[in-house]
Order: sequence, then structure tokens, then C-alpha cells
Amino acid sequence: MIRLLTSDDLAAADAVLQASFGVPRSFVPRVVRYLAIQPDGWLAYEEDATVIGTVGAIDHDGVAYVGLMGVLPEAQGRG
Repeated sequence: MIRLLTSDDLAAADAVLQASFGVPRSFVPRVVRYLAIQPDGWLAYEEDATVIGTVGAIDHDGVAYVGLMGVLPEAQGRG
């Protein structure tokens, strides 16, 4: 299920992004900043009530910045 990412999803989104990028640093400050800029532009993908993917976009007057797209490594490559 695809739905809007909320502040309640920060820990789950952080885990997805850290695993996706293979880095141990937190993405929470960046996600918080992006949610403040474009709250309706950030999505979570869930399977069995677990966030396994996240992506976001910020609208800049007709041009979008897509950022922080990540999927748990074990769920990648499934289409």
C-alpha cells in the first residue's frame, strides 16, 4: 500500500534509507526538513504494516526534485 509519509514514520523511513544507502547515519533531520517543505510530497510503501520503501518530491513551480528514494535491500528488484 502506498500512502503519505508522516512524522509517525520517521524511524521506519530512517531504517529503510540507512539500509538502502548502506550508511549508518540518520536521515531523520533531512526527512523532517523535507516534510516541512512539502508535507504532501513524501510517500511510504508498506507491506504487512511494515514500511519497506520511501520516496519524496518537492514541487518547485512545475519542476520537481525527487529525493531520498529507498527500498529495503531484501525487497529490491521486485518491480
